[in-house]
Amino acid sequence: MQVNLSSSSMFALSRLLGERLQSATQSQDPSAADATSSLKQAFLAMNEVLEEGAEEQKARARQKLEDAKAQLEFLRRWHFDPAVVTQQAAALGQTVNAAAREFMDALGIDATGDATTVATADNSDTQTQQDTDEPEAGSNIAARAYQETMDDDQGKISSQDQKTLEEFKAIAQELKRLLEEAKRKLSEQSSADKGSVAESQTAIDGLGKTIASLEQTLSASVVVAPQISLTL
Repeated sequence: MQVNLSSSSMFALSRLLGERLQSATQSQDPSAADATSSLKQAFLAMNEVLEEGAEEQKARARQKLEDAKAQLEFLRRWHFDPAVVTQQAAALGQTVNAAAREFMDALGIDATGDATTVATADNSDTQTQQDTDEPEAGSNIAARAYQETMDDDQGKISSQDQKTLEEFKAIAQELKRLLEEAKRKLSEQSSADKGSVAESQTAIDGLGKTIASLEQTLSASVVVAPQISLTL
């Protein structure tokens, strides 16, 4: 798996890594452990930069979630024709699916519920290199430092983020139920448009995948309570 960063983030990351690598190689005792420690600090600094962007991304996804709740309530309040419900709910389902993926991406989780990691060199090559006790190449040191940094927070989400994931799951389930009901009513109509029936099934399948991803994420995540600092 790979981690996707914006061009500006990649530039800042490369600059920090270059500075840390240069510091490690110019030191009197440029051991792999020392270099890894320095690089880990660089990645931690990079994470602080990325956190702000992630919070903005989560805020956008939450706003889309709130908008979807209002639209869903409108659909439930009025008894529209099944074909209209299918069309509107299918479009809303796509919005919810995209917003849920956007939110999980901001948490560092892909659509399958797996925590994202950086791509590393072939394991056999790395193991062979370690067995020979030769100094690690800069790229391998960087990859290992990144992995250690990511492992520190892997699978951890805040209670607020957990609540948002559960809300995404709830609205996806409700939309799926609404579409299944509309599909059943359409199937009972002899003059029903086959395209609408197919559209509803496609939307149902898409929401099903989103629900499964959310359930996997929620079951695999460790909820971290917010930290409270007191000044005495």
